[in-house]
Amino acid sequence: MAAGESRTITINALVSPNVLAGTLISVPIRVTSPDVIDNVSLSKVVAVNNSPISQLAMSVSKDPVVPGESLVYQFSIGNLDSTALTDVELRTALPVGATVDVIGEDGFVDSDTGEIVWNIESIGVGSTLQREVSITVASDAVAGEILTARAELRHDGGVALDASAEQATTVVASEFPITVDLSATPDPVAAGDRLLYEITVSNISAVPVDAVGVLFRVPAELSFIFSTDAEPNAACGTTVCSANLEANWALGTLAVGDSVTITIDALVSSDTSAGTLITAPVRVTSSDVIDHVNRISVIAVEAGE
Repeated sequence: MAAGESRTITINALVSPNVLAGTLISVPIRVTSPDVIDNVSLSKVVAVNNSPISQLAMSVSKDPVVPGESLVYQFSIGNLDSTALTDVELRTALPVGATVDVIGEDGFVDSDTGEIVWNIESIGVGSTLQREVSITVASDAVAGEILTARAELRHDGGVALDASAEQATTVVASEFPITVDLSATPDPVAAGDRLLYEITVSNISAVPVDAVGVLFRVPAELSFIFSTDAEPNAACGTTVCSANLEANWALGTLAVGDSVTITIDALVSSDTSAGTLITAPVRVTSSDVIDHVNRISVIAVEAGE
């Protein structure tokens, strides 16, 4: 890995349907190199909740970022329960060294922990809501640094920690050569309707960018036909790109100033509950850059007529 370079590995693992609620899934991770005198050891623990009554999703407006750049974190909450969620608390810890610019919708800084907190009286049945906070990355952030933000959701009637989400954003030394614009309409969407994604990849650098690839992980609530519902055609290993498959596009070389737009006309499953958050990760890669561009789309499902 070159100086200031970051690489991301994703594992789209399937949890066995026989795992009991309350089980803690612990995953140890070790990173090694012959150039260093020790290993990096981490562990991630995830609790199993087989009957969630709420959802929490988190996205960021840009990844990677340069030192001193501003970005926006968005948090989405969905109520899957048959009654209103009450005494809702959303709490987020922002990256170390970041400066908070604007906290939306009556959020405040907890003076004891430094976390951003939103207290929400209630969220109705099948309803969703969003909260945002904008920050500025530290001007002395180092290329290759990983900025981590974490959000936690608690409310009456749930478990001790009802949901959590994390967002990792990497720092690069200078403006990244590839930009990605990600949109989805309509928002909110009704179960059984179609959801149109547009992914526009642009080369804003002064030189061509080679071997550009796009990955779209299909959310559990969606499906689309690789040829008739996607332009250009997607590659996902089967005719129907369905839940948790990875749809790929090989865009080849983007010339200076070039842009390519991918459209996906996905079908929302008719049995998707109101209050569900459809979360779709997108990743853009190239052999000529030292990092990936990562974006996440979060779309709320509303009750049908």
